[in-house]
Amino acid sequence: MSTDSVQVLAKMMRILDCFTPDQPRLTVAEIKRVTDLPTTTTARLVKTLVDHDLLRRAGDQYSIGLRSLSWTAAATAGSELLEAVGPVLTELRDLSGETSGAYVRRGNSRVAVAVELSQRSVVYQARVGQVMPMHAGAAGKVFMAFDDDVFRAAVAQEGPDAGGALAELGSLRAELDDIRTQGWAYTQGEREVGLNSMAVPVRDASGLVIATLAVGGPSFRLTPDVAERIGPEMALAAARLSRRLGWREPELQERRSLGAL
Repeated sequence: MSTDSVQVLAKMMRILDCFTPDQPRLTVAEIKRVTDLPTTTTARLVKTLVDHDLLRRAGDQYSIGLRSLSWTAAATAGSELLEAVGPVLTELRDLSGETSGAYVRRGNSRVAVAVELSQRSVVYQARVGQVMPMHAGAAGKVFMAFDDDVFRAAVAQEGPDAGGALAELGSLRAELDDIRTQGWAYTQGEREVGLNSMAVPVRDASGLVIATLAVGGPSFRLTPDVAERIGPEMALAAARLSRRLGWREPELQERRSLGAL
């Protein structure tokens, strides 16, 4: 990285550091006063940060953007998740015969944080760091099904008149209802023709869905019949991982409470 690039990055960090719990919203003039950067430099860097969702604008005030918040969530979840998820992804790869991966939310997108490639010749080539849309594919559908904020953000981003998965909101809502009921999602060719996927939710101690586990493979192998067979087993594997992260099923919590009476 060049010296100029490092200096620009340092200035951006100074701007982001201006925002605190006591001062969550600032104007450009206030940011300039705190950072002591030139007016034109402050305005240019603030615009760049807004363009990349690191800041968001409301009138003449700015606050930390969703991208920064999603990194915080990913870091919090990832520290424990990444330690525990490896063996589970291997289990799902061997169960399905397909590439498996773990995804966390980043704003209106999802990003792969761990991947186990299929050992077959024709495979889905997932990679760590890959960013994908929330509205297409099983992993995104699971986030949408279990988090109303994700659903609303995806709808707002794509719009009800957009093509693909969000074109019919009534149909989408019904699909998400089914995902919540059965505990797993299955999609066919939503991101790429011939590529099918399945996904299940991973929860933290509070019950929040912090990640999804997914498998993806060619449509001639990852068929609806295969999905019906392995979907419940994938959900059980995700539940075991969730319990390791501190989650307790409501039924188990209720039984424990009754046993203490």
